[in-house]
Amino acid sequence: MKIAKSPTRVRILKSASLLFYRKGVRAVSMDDVAEAANVTKMTVYQHFRSKEALLLDTLRARHVERQTRLAKYIASTAHLPPAQRLGSIFDWLYELWSHSDWRGCPFVNAATEMASQTDAVRKLALESKVALRNLLQELAKDTGIDDPARTADALLLLIEGATTIAMLEQDAKAALRAKAVALSMFRAPETQKDMATM
Repeated sequence: MKIAKSPTRVRILKSASLLFYRKGVRAVSMDDVAEAANVTKMTVYQHFRSKEALLLDTLRARHVERQTRLAKYIASTAHLPPAQRLGSIFDWLYELWSHSDWRGCPFVNAATEMASQTDAVRKLALESKVALRNLLQELAKDTGIDDPARTADALLLLIEGATTIAMLEQDAKAALRAKAVALSMFRAPETQKDMATM
């Protein structure tokens, strides 16, 4: 019986997640995962019935980790004015994208690569985007913006576009350019001051 949080299962998940992200899903075999996790291939299959199941669980784990890290970051910005707090998400993205091993959105990467094989990955990727959009909407409400839902939609589209540009240009500063655009949407006095310093 699979133990959800067993050290072996966690090690397999982390190893597979890293391999899938760095090399692509199709380029990674279960043998590769077993070797990276320092377990047998049989052990991998004892915890994950298939490569697809393993991929989905790595994406679920990434989603939980991202939500936890982002929630912690948002909590640390409680002292900022609402508009600046919402805009600071782009600072968080800039820091994330500045890491040398960043290769774009793992959810979109996996969904694109697996589009012809399974719809489950696409659905999971969409869930992660909806969760981000919901967070943006909650933060937008605090700014007093007339239509928080529409603002959240616009910000999510801005983030997704900036993610693509940052990956293609290999330059995390796309996040900062996107932040400037986002702040201009709010038209609050404090945001205009922020834009002047960029």
